[in-house]
Formats: sequence, C-alpha cells, structure tokens
Amino acid sequence: MCTKSDKSFKSISTKSPHTKHLYTNTMLAMFCALLSSVLGSRQLPPLVEPYPPLSGDEPHGHVFVAASPDPLLNYTWMSSTNTSQLQSYTALKVDDYRISPAAAFSNAQTVLENDRKGTNVSVVGSGALQLDFGVERAGWFEFVSPDLADFLQANPGAHVQASVSEYNQPWPGKTRVPAAYEGGVFRLETNPQLYEGVRFAWIMFSAPKSTTSRRVASRITSPWHITEVRVVAQTRAVNYTGTFSSGDAVLEAAWYTGAYGVRLNMMQNYFGSILMDRGDRVSIQGDGHPTMAAALVAFGSPDVYNLVYTMLNKTDSGCAGCHVVDDTIMPYPIYWGMSVNDWYWASGDTDRFLQLAPDVGTIIDNAVESFLKPHLNIGWFGWDDRVGNGFCGECNEEAQLAFAALVVRACGDFSKSLHAAGALANASIYANHAQTLATRLRQRNSTKGTNWYDDYGLHASANVINAGIIGTPAEASVLLARNFNDSVTACSWSPFNQYWNLQALGNMGRLDYARASIKLCWGGMLSLGKGCFWELYSPEWAKFLQPGDKAPTRPSYCHPWASGVTYWLTHTLAGINPLTPGYEQYAVAPYVVPPESTVENFIDTSGDIAATTSTPHGRISVAASMASNGTVSVVVDAPVEGRVGLHQTIRNGDSIYRLDTTTVLLDNVTPVAVSQQHLPVRLHAYLQRTCMFTGLLPRGQHHITATYVAAAGVQRNLSQTRNTRSGVAASASFAPQKSVQRSSQRPSQHSSTVAASFARYPPYPPAQYPATWYIGHAHGGAWQLQQYGKAGYQLFAFYNTSDAAKLPSWVRSVTVHRGKQYFVGASDTNTSYLNPPAPSKGTQHALAAQERRLGFVTDGGDGSQGTVLDVNVTAGHRFKLSLYMVSNVKPESRSTWSASQQAIRVMDLDTFNPIAPDVPLLQNCDRGCYWTLQYNSSVRLRVMPINNDAGFSALFFDDV
Repeated sequence: MCTKSDKSFKSISTKSPHTKHLYTNTMLAMFCALLSSVLGSRQLPPLVEPYPPLSGDEPHGHVFVAASPDPLLNYTWMSSTNTSQLQSYTALKVDDYRISPAAAFSNAQTVLENDRKGTNVSVVGSGALQLDFGVERAGWFEFVSPDLADFLQANPGAHVQASVSEYNQPWPGKTRVPAAYEGGVFRLETNPQLYEGVRFAWIMFSAPKSTTSRRVASRITSPWHITEVRVVAQTRAVNYTGTFSSGDAVLEAAWYTGAYGVRLNMMQNYFGSILMDRGDRVSIQGDGHPTMAAALVAFGSPDVYNLVYTMLNKTDSGCAGCHVVDDTIMPYPIYWGMSVNDWYWASGDTDRFLQLAPDVGTIIDNAVESFLKPHLNIGWFGWDDRVGNGFCGECNEEAQLAFAALVVRACGDFSKSLHAAGALANASIYANHAQTLATRLRQRNSTKGTNWYDDYGLHASANVINAGIIGTPAEASVLLARNFNDSVTACSWSPFNQYWNLQALGNMGRLDYARASIKLCWGGMLSLGKGCFWELYSPEWAKFLQPGDKAPTRPSYCHPWASGVTYWLTHTLAGINPLTPGYEQYAVAPYVVPPESTVENFIDTSGDIAATTSTPHGRISVAASMASNGTVSVVVDAPVEGRVGLHQTIRNGDSIYRLDTTTVLLDNVTPVAVSQQHLPVRLHAYLQRTCMFTGLLPRGQHHITATYVAAAGVQRNLSQTRNTRSGVAASASFAPQKSVQRSSQRPSQHSSTVAASFARYPPYPPAQYPATWYIGHAHGGAWQLQQYGKAGYQLFAFYNTSDAAKLPSWVRSVTVHRGKQYFVGASDTNTSYLNPPAPSKGTQHALAAQERRLGFVTDGGDGSQGTVLDVNVTAGHRFKLSLYMVSNVKPESRSTWSASQQAIRVMDLDTFNPIAPDVPLLQNCDRGCYWTLQYNSSVRLRVMPINNDAGFSALFFDDV
C-alpha cells in the first residue's frame, strides 16, 4: 500500500531544486489517492501539502489598507525568513454561496460560518454547491467530509466532482473527481503544481440511479456531510516595501490590485504570466515587463532585485544562441531591454547591468537595422484590433508605426542607462540612433494627411510621445484631441497596451486625463473581478456584467501584465524617481488636486497623495496635498539627497491652477528658488519642462509649500475630431438563473466603491457613439415577413457549402475575417431556421426555394476571441445591418453548440475604433433573433463568446 515512507516512487525533478522533495511528496500523495479511488481501497494516503505553512511573521508589520485585495497585506516576514521557499495558508472565509437545485443541500447557509464555527452541510440529492471565497488566490480547493468515502463505497453509482474558477462558472477543464486522503479530506488536483487562480469553487454530486428505474434519483435516503471547505493558497515570502494612498479610492485600489496580481504570480525564481493553468503559465519575455516594473515599486528589496535579475536572465534572447518564449514577437525583446533599464535604475547594480548591456544592445541593433523596413514581420503588438489583434505577421500600419516609435524610445532609454553606468561612448551611439530614427519618422510621408503624425492612432501616438518624438506642445495637443480625448476609444482592449497609453498622458503633462483613464480603463475590473487585473478588458463590459460574471472571450482574470498602473502611480502621480541609478539621488514631483467634487463624483473628494518606495539606501516617502485655497504641501523624507518638483499647471475638472513661483517655501519659512532643469534622469523631457525643481536638498525630511492661483476662465473640453453623434443603445439584463438558492450576501472587507457605469469621466467629454444598435422584437427565420433584407442579404452556408447572397450596390464586400462556415441543417418545421430567398430570375441552384435551412459561422467557442466579420460599404451611405443568430444549435460537423450568450464589439473598419456599446446578447435567441446596427461607414463586428460558440447565421441589409 502507499504510505508516506514508500521508497518505490521515484523522485520527480522540477525546475526549482528548492521544492524537489515537496513536489515529490505531493506527487506521491496524488498518485496514491488516485490509486485508492481506482482500486476502491479503504486505506487512504495522508494529505501532503507542497509547501510549509506561514511562518516568520514580524509582529510590527505592514498596516492594513482597505483598498487592497491581498489577504496577507499586513503579514510581514522577518529578515531571517527563507524567501526562496514558498509558503501556504488556508482560506476558510466564504463570502457567498449558491446551490442548485435548492433542495439538494441542507444547512447550506452554514458555509458562511466556515471560518468561525465550521460547516455542517448535508448533501441530500443531486446538485451543485457553489462557493465564493471573496478574492482570487493562487491555490487549490479542498473540502472535508467524514462520511463521503464510505458513502461512495456503499453507493457505486454515486459520483462526486469538484471544480474551481476565477468567475462564477466552472473553468473549462477544471472539473474533476477530487482525490481522497486520510481524515475525510478531498482535494481537487488539476495539475502537478496544484495551484490555479481560485475565487470560486464547486462541489457537484450525482446520486446513484434509482433501483426501480434508469433515472438518476433526485434525493438519497442517507445523506453525506461536508464539515469544512477551504482554499489552500501559496505565496512567496515577500514583503510590501512600497505603499500608495490617495483621496481617490479607485487610484488607491488600482495600485494595490496591480501589486497583488504580481505577488500571486511570483514564484521561487521567476514571475508567472498567468494564474490559471491553460497551457501558457510560463515566464514570457514581453509579458513580464509591466510585471517586473510593478514588483520593483511594491516589493523592492535585495531579494526582489535578485528575483528580477534572475527573471531577466531566464528571458534573455540577446545572447548568442539564446531563444525564449515568444522572442520572435519583435516588440518583446525590446520590452525585455526596457525591464533591464527599470531594474538598473531601481537597484543601482552597475556591474550586473553592464553584463546584460551587450544583450540589450544586440536586440536594439537588430531593431535599428530593420527600422521602417517594408512588410516587416513584427509578429504581434497587442490584442486590440487597432494593432492587428494578436499574431498578425506584418500586422497593420498602426502596429508598424507603434513598433518603430518603440525602437526610438528603446535607443533613448538605453543611452541614458549607459551614460549613468559610465559607458559614455556606447551611450552616445544609442543617443544618436534615437535622434536619427526620430528624424526618419518625422520625415516619413503620411498616407492619410499632410502632417507627419496624421497616420498615428492611439497606440502609435502613445509611443511617439513616450519616445520624445513629439517636439512641440502644439503637436501634443493635436494628438491629445484626436486620439486620447474620447472615452469610447481611449482604452486599449488589453491593459497591457493601455500601460503605454497611460504613460503617454503623463508624459504630455496631462495627468488629469491620466487619472481619469485609470478609472475608465482599469476601474471596472476592481469590482467585477476582485483580486487582480485582467488579460483583456473593455469598459463597456461593466454595463452588462455583474461582479463575478464570466466576461466575453474568457480572458484570464489574473494577468500581471496588466499591473503597469502600479508602477506608473508611484513614479508619475506620486512622482518618486531616481535621479541616479539605485537612488543615490532622487527627484520627487507629486501631482495633487484640490479637494472638490464638481462633476458626477468622479473628481477626488480629497486631493491628498502619499506614497513610499524602497531603495537600496532605505525608503523614500512623499505626502502631498492641495488645500481649497490653492496651497500645496509636499513632505519628503529620504535617506539620500534629492530635488522636489512642483508642476507648473494643475488641472481638475474645468479648473486650471498655475504655480506662483514666488511663494515656494521650505519648512514654511525659507524661500526656495525653483526652476526648469535638464536632469540626467529617465524623467520624461516634457515633464522636466513642465515641472519646476528645487536645488539639491540634503537627506532627511523636508516640507515644501507653494501657492497655486486659479487661471482666468475655465478649461473647456477639447473638441472631438472624429465624426460622432449621440446614440442610444438597447439596454439588456441577464436572465435569472433557475433552481438556484442564493445566500444573503455577507459584507466583504474587500468591497469596492467603483461605479458600474462610465457615463462620464472628466476631463473626457460625455461618451458619444457614432453608431447605434438595437435587438429586434421579432423572432424566427421568416426574415422577409419581418421586413429584413429589403436591400440585400447573405445567408451563410445556406446551401451546405455555399451561401445564398444578394448584396446591395453600396456593399463592396462581406468578409469573414476570422471564422469558418458550417451547415446546421434543413427543416420544414423548425421556425428558427431561415426561409429560403425568393428565387430570382435565372436561379440555377438546385435547392433554391425549398425548405428552411440554417448555416452557422464561428471561429470557435469558450476562450476564443470571437468570430470576426468585415463589411465594406460605400462611405457616407447610411444603412442598417442586421445579424441573425440562433442559440443552442449544433452544426452537423461540430461537437459543440452555438452560443447561449455572446457579445459583439462594434468597430469602424478603417480605424478599428469602437463605435457603439458592446452588445450583450442574452438567452433569448433559441427561436432566432435579429441584432441591427445603424451606421454610415464600413464596420468590423467581433462576435465574442461568453458561453459556447460565438457566431451568426445570416446578414441582412436595409436602407435607412
């Protein structure tokens, strides 16, 4: 039999030698538990957890912060703790539960007392118990039942499974029979490492078949019991050394949520790229850039500096013969080099930086050599359609320009690092590269206008700003008005790419927009996900998703590449930056606003900001505020000398305040001269021009005060440059679940104040959509009777392998950009199938004018990014386009079904900007439903899955 001391099971090697014995014991226990369940043995193996429990707590640790989702925020490890070994802890608190059907579980409400009194649930029939543990963790699910093992042995037909997920539906592939252990413990084991991203867990029970019929019995005569449920979570013994607080609750929560997502993916000797195991849970070169940046400001310490350095070595593709995951994506090695810079300026480790510098140089040299090369295969630039949506080869002009500007920035940033490291000759080379390539971009002929920057959309504009290629405030103002001033289009579909857009707003000195963009582009995830930031996100989703719901495309809900906002808040909003590598000197320039609330509660009720970051010399802290009379107070405490900067202009809502440089005082007594200074630091040149800095102040605490004067008149919102008009979209709500009993919600300590709607985020103007849509009241495939398709139609796969199509003259083409066509079937009686079109003169098709038929176009289901349809029309012609969709049908050649829920992302085909609210389609399309868009230009429709295969069956055209 399997025992703890069994010597016959060979050791399994792992990537980390520190956990080899723990991994072996865990695998042994898993193997024995599985063997016991197969053989029906009554002797069960002991439970072995892969990591020891929490230990090494420092009594005077980090203070509790309500905005943080991290359950271990105030747990601080002593310096003697072995940080190379993961530890584990048990989460017992259940925030909410659901049972389906209601009669399947007795005393289910006792799970809400699981952390205080224990659980006493009786399982009396077939059903499912859903548990919400309140916040996502890196862990696995266990439950305790003193009598389940005996029950299963006595009832061979009974079946128990468990599952986990980040959202309130079981994650595909994570539903399995739990392994049984001594003491009535059952553990869900989905992979050899055990951990997944766990917020929700399920226990699913199927009663044995009735002895008198073949049906499964709904109830059982002898119930079995659940006495404890728990998530066992793993964590690296790393302390918070950075802090951030703000009068704006969303900004504060964003900092801590980004930090928590990084911490959850922090392993012994690398950073993971995703918490759920879906096949890509590895260290990925480019994904790691925002991850490591956030780690440096939230957890900066010698241990984390070494961890980042180890990660950089693991993902280095610049050395001879070195290849790492996704290094063929041309931006990714560039991002790696930028991470080397971040690490160097934080750690000050010149020797090891110079060891990595040749590899950074090789990567940049390759990019310089191919700069603006025609048909350059950049591979991938982001998931947003505006940059090619994923693995796109040459991608599109926007992605090519964004990449080119990224190369310019890389040259400039690397030059500054080399200069700081004393490698002056090489620094000069890359500074010259940056200048030469920037000139080439400015001299490039535009394909869309008269100015060199007229081709630049949101992402490319962000990168030319960040690279310092935009030379004048006038140019910056044009790009701000054109690409950054519209709340409908301002967010990239991926928070990874939005990190660079956020940097651009800060680097233009428009921190009012930057603050608003965090609320717009990250804020909704705070309430919808509870724990981390997501792989993909659209602010539109907050209009139809409830907290815990499954999002379109099933993105990862804990993707640390979305954590760049944490780094930005520390370095740009709080303004803490190194003047020299390792913070031998610092520059602090916080951005604060007065305490007013003027527009729909989206302005801070308090203008305070306080932040701390750790350096090799100790912590640097800043606390800043702005009073209603315009007095700004900045308190800096640092172990090294440095400068304090004051922004010349502060914007808040419609108000503009300008610095009176004659009022700057040190410790409320001594006048201090401030001036614009060219600092040899990575602080963006534009910010250096818009901030006034003191001279070098000695180490210690300093209190700077100054007065800002309200400017005459008010700040008017920038006019939007694209052709927009107000539109009203159809509203929708999710259908209630059937046969579900839900607990009364117990308040969570991780509650969020984030609003679900984003009607206004000043200084963004009110959202305007140039296109409108509605869901028709008609159902069924009698489209002619429902007055659809008077101008034209396309019935996909209607004739098995071909379409029935008659396009209007103003439609140039209909292209399934992503998806395949399938025939569903033919029927005289199924009214959801489409009526055949009336035969036209000269119709030759043998199936014309016969029975109802249905085809289906899909690019796959759960987890895919959707089925994409491009409709190219004559510009300026206003039209109606209607998609026909049928839920829960299965094509003859597929094993999966059409979507019961799906959403549509609506974009202009020329710019790929969103032009209408994302569309939630609910569970009302079994009989067939029509969704209609009104617009006047070419469109791209991305039909995204929520459940099952996203797609459509027909397209109808009508004039307006």
